[in-house]
Order: sequence, then C-alpha cells, then structure tokens
Amino acid sequence: MTSEFEEKDESLQNPNEISTFRRVIPQVLASAAKSLIILNKGLYDGLAAIAIPSMLGISQELNSDETISITSLQSSWFSTLSLIGHPIGSIVSGPICDLLGRQKTMLIITIP
Repeated sequence: MTSEFEEKDESLQNPNEISTFRRVIPQVLASAAKSLIILNKGLYDGLAAIAIPSMLGISQELNSDETISITSLQSSWFSTLSLIGHPIGSIVSGPICDLLGRQKTMLIITIP
C-alpha cells in the first residue's frame, strides 16, 4: 500500500502530466483579455459623452482657452464615427490577420 507522499512524488516525476495550474492559467488569461476588450470598447464609446460638453463649451469647469469650438453637427459626427468605424474594422481585420498573422496584426494596430 502506498502513502499519499509516494503518490504525489510519482505525479511529479511523470513529464507527460500537466498540472492543474498550467491548464487553468491560459483560460483565466483568455477570459481576462476578453473582459479588457469589452472594457476598452465601453470606454471608447463613452468618450463622446465626456468630451462633447467640453468641446461645445458647456462645461463650467474649463477655462475658455481649454475648449475646442465645434458645432452641434460636428459633435454628432464625433459621437458617430466610432459606430461607423467598428463594423468596418471588423470586416477588414479578418483578411489582414490572414495575411500578416495574428501577432503582427495586434502589434501594428496598437501603434497609436
């Protein structure tokens, strides 16, 4: 009859067995990355709600030299551009990933 210590010692010697930690970590990192992408999308979509009052000069907290003068029509375009850009980027990103590979594509699109 073997003891618990011997069973654990045998599992450490088996090179083909992957630990639970090594199996779980990629799943946790993938879930965290997905959550960060969703957070980024929300921040990007919410930018217009924060920036437009300052651009229109409505905000009381800013000096007059800190505002950008835009019209009401321009502010509506500013808030709509991200909604137009997301579908276009989604359609174009597939062929670009096929052409360059995922890693190179991600490196290129993160350049500001």
